[in-house]
Amino acid sequence: MWSDGFLGIVAGLLSCMVDKSNKVQEAAVSAMAELEEEARTLLLPHVPAILNVYAQALAHYKTKNLVILYDACGTLAEALGEELNKPELVSVLLPPLIAKWEAVPDEDKSLLPLLECMSYIVQALGMGFAQFSQPVMQRCERIIAATLNQPEEQADEEFIVCSLDLLSGLAAGLGGSMEALMASNNSQVVPMLLQCLQHPMLDVRQSGFALLGDLAKSAVTHLHPVLQPILEAVHKNLDPEYLSVCNNACWSVGELAVRSPPASISGAVNELVVPLVDILCRPNLHKSLLENAAITLGRFGLACPDVVSTSLQQFIKPWCLVLFSIRDDVEKEHALKGLVKMAYMQPAAVVESWPHVCEAITSWRVDVRPMSQELVQELQEMLKWIKSNLESAGQWAACHEKVSLSAKHTLQEVYGIA
Repeated sequence: MWSDGFLGIVAGLLSCMVDKSNKVQEAAVSAMAELEEEARTLLLPHVPAILNVYAQALAHYKTKNLVILYDACGTLAEALGEELNKPELVSVLLPPLIAKWEAVPDEDKSLLPLLECMSYIVQALGMGFAQFSQPVMQRCERIIAATLNQPEEQADEEFIVCSLDLLSGLAAGLGGSMEALMASNNSQVVPMLLQCLQHPMLDVRQSGFALLGDLAKSAVTHLHPVLQPILEAVHKNLDPEYLSVCNNACWSVGELAVRSPPASISGAVNELVVPLVDILCRPNLHKSLLENAAITLGRFGLACPDVVSTSLQQFIKPWCLVLFSIRDDVEKEHALKGLVKMAYMQPAAVVESWPHVCEAITSWRVDVRPMSQELVQELQEMLKWIKSNLESAGQWAACHEKVSLSAKHTLQEVYGIA
């Protein structure tokens, strides 16, 4: 993809980044950020040289160019991911970044781009960032608390948004270790999160629900004591008129549902099914919102099939249409497992939309990404059960002839259904 001159381009930009002219520095670091977005892992051989120059620049750049440099650091971390988590790289990048982090006061606006940069760094480094995780979490808590306590006309909610986003990065980067970090530091993240989920500003709620989803994946036991107010906040924000907030609320409650005791969420799930089905059945909504609604309904079906299956006939056709286009990953696996559980409770709804159900199931490209053996077995048993019941009623041939040839082929090859 890149010519032999690629090395020369990188070397030239890095040389310009340490030029004495502020304008040359600005142009060079801006170009590096754009190059990182395009080149991504092709930059790997050059990362040590890049980080050495970034470390010099962090120590000497003035405020305007620092902001662009933070963006370049964050973009590099996003592009490289865990490839950045190597001791020889971490030891070059983190010390000057942490020095800036410690030098900038909480109320200084120049902290905002640094917070954003750190969120990408944390996610890329994962446990490589562990030694800094406690002071970073505590500072985010302090900034959020201070801003929430300010009079509305004085508060700059961007400090809350950037701090919530950094906490999300911390949760995503640390994974299950986030649980212990919060426990050992008497964390106030969850009480403050509850306030943010009810905040009047959309951006704050959007970042709040993003953090909710990440905590559901990494530290869910801290959320269980406050499930009811969380679920009430989700319900109030399932409004597609506010797309980004609705999208995050929708996704986060699905993450929560598959990690919470069914008895503690079944009542709220019953209430949430209606707005989710409404979203799924609306025409012309944003693709990502439709996909999150479909995944969350499937996860609800997995967690509380007795509750959700009573509405299956209302949403199974549009649900399957959306599932067809969702990428093959753990979220889709949860949705298909939910389909299996609900199918046993409401087989008539499945039979009524049989061609759509078959398209959704066979949309998983097992030749590209293998499906878990557990899910293959569950789907196979459910399909054979449906077929057996229809054969007993003399309805199998008439029902199955409506299925597309490609879906029939996959059903036979993968699940032994013909």
